[in-house]
Amino acid sequence: MADASTIEQHMEVIGADGVHIGTVDRVEGSRIKLTKKDSGQSHANHHHFYRTEPARRCRGAEGPSLGQCRHCGDDGRTQVTRASHPQMQPIAGSSRLVIVSGGQTGVDRAALDVANELAIPYAGFCPRGGWAEDFPQAPGLLARYPQLRETLLVDPAQRTEWNVRESDAVLILVDRGGVAASQGTALAQTFAARDRKPLVVLELHQVEIATRWLDEVLAARTPEAPLKLGIGGPRESEVNGIYVKAFAFLHELLRGR
Repeated sequence: MADASTIEQHMEVIGADGVHIGTVDRVEGSRIKLTKKDSGQSHANHHHFYRTEPARRCRGAEGPSLGQCRHCGDDGRTQVTRASHPQMQPIAGSSRLVIVSGGQTGVDRAALDVANELAIPYAGFCPRGGWAEDFPQAPGLLARYPQLRETLLVDPAQRTEWNVRESDAVLILVDRGGVAASQGTALAQTFAARDRKPLVVLELHQVEIATRWLDEVLAARTPEAPLKLGIGGPRESEVNGIYVKAFAFLHELLRGR
């Protein structure tokens, strides 16, 4: 069973049967409080709880046992055995750089395609089922970019959060309209600030600034300890033509890295 003292926010919760239960919101005593979005339809209006140790009930006591949901009485029979942060695929290569992207149309897709063309390793999370605007059906992106891993949810916000979390530094590229043109890009900027990641937001004509910044963050990196560079920006549907511009920008920036 899981040791409650080792459980942290955003960890994946796994039951005794090996099945995903949800995502940790926080731990209260010996109970794991799941995020609302992972609590299921029967708990749609509140957080669901699971125990990290066998439920205890005093003889004759009334009310829910330790493992029961305080709101609906669900006894949470699935015993939690472990909680962990899902990880990206292991990365091996001769480059000091690894590109991290979720593969959505636009800037994210350009990052993966440039990485492939320049033989730079890539990794990252995509929404469950490999979803993207132009790949709505499973396996979606996973068929074209097999190094990607699925998030637990279809919600692209989880993909954005996890990719920022796994990155050592974050490069956001924008065109007309800036960050405000894309809700997902604004969210990535928020997560990067929250997680205190080195972050630069640049327009697509500022490749010289990007080069100086990347040289700086790459300075101490080796192929054994490469820089995981998160790259993101608006979707193609948000800024028409941004894929072509981002591809040219990134190809110039990353060539020879």
